[in-house]
Parts: sequence; structure tokens; C-alpha cells
Amino acid sequence: MKKEFATDTRRADTVEANQLSVERAIRHMKEHLAAPLNLDELAQTAAISKFHFVRVFDETTGTTPHHFLSCLRIQRAKELLLKSSSPITEVCLEVGYNSLGSFSSTFSELVGLSPQEFRAMPKRLTAKQFATAIWSYLAGRKKIFGPTIEGVVEGPGRPKGFTFVGTFT
Repeated sequence: MKKEFATDTRRADTVEANQLSVERAIRHMKEHLAAPLNLDELAQTAAISKFHFVRVFDETTGTTPHHFLSCLRIQRAKELLLKSSSPITEVCLEVGYNSLGSFSSTFSELVGLSPQEFRAMPKRLTAKQFATAIWSYLAGRKKIFGPTIEGVVEGPGRPKGFTFVGTFT
């Protein structure tokens, strides 16, 4: 019995340490979106080997560090595209991409629209048309079935625009 308790405690400590390592890496990603981050640097920030880091990151977040960083960068790009008039090339560089082609293809893959189409969409569509277009895109995606997810989304009392909530496999 004592041995089982010691193992459980050690396991809980390991899980907590791994969680903190992943949180450090994510904080570093957010603070350095425009920097050319690589796996070695992220693992060093997490204070674990890069092979262990990839495994721990995936266990904790459900995705790879590269995909997570891409999602953070594209989310920031979407904000910049809608809130600024900066050229798309500037947005591309500001979110850490050195190649407009890589940025555009990653953006299109993750968002379903090119950066140009995304920026133009709210300007050429009514709110209802925009919502319908997004819904059609989401409804057309491959369905993945699994356990039910429950939660609460809180926001401002009088929101402006739309709030989208998504999950990742």
C-alpha cells in the first residue's frame, strides 16, 4: 500500500511539472509570435528534452507544439486582418512567417479562406450572410464523433459581432 501511494504521489508531481513546462512554452510562444521559434528553443523554455517536450505537449494540449504555434499565429493574423489596414505581407511578417506563400497556405488550411478573402468577407457580406457562410463551412467539414463535451462560454452582456467556439481532435 505504501508503495502504491508513493507512486501515485510521484505521478501527480510529474503531471504537475509537465503541465507547468507546457504552460511556460505556451507563454513563450504568445510573447514571441513574430520570432522564428523552433522546437529546441521551446523545449529549452520548458526545461525538458525536445523529444520528451513533444510527447508531454501533445498529452497536455492534444496537439503538437508546431500546430499549436500555427494556430496562435493565425488567430493573431485574423485579428490584424480585421482590425488594421496593414498589407497582408506585413501581417504575415508580424505573426512570424517569413514566406507569404507559407502564411497564405497555412491560413487557408486552418481558416478555410485565404487571408484576402477573410479580410474582405465582413465588408461584402451582411452579418447574416457572414454567419451563414461560416456555418456552411463548418457544417461541410468532416464530422468526428466521440464523447460529449460540456462547458460554459461567458462573454460580455451585449456582445458585438459573433463568438465562435471550436474544439480540436
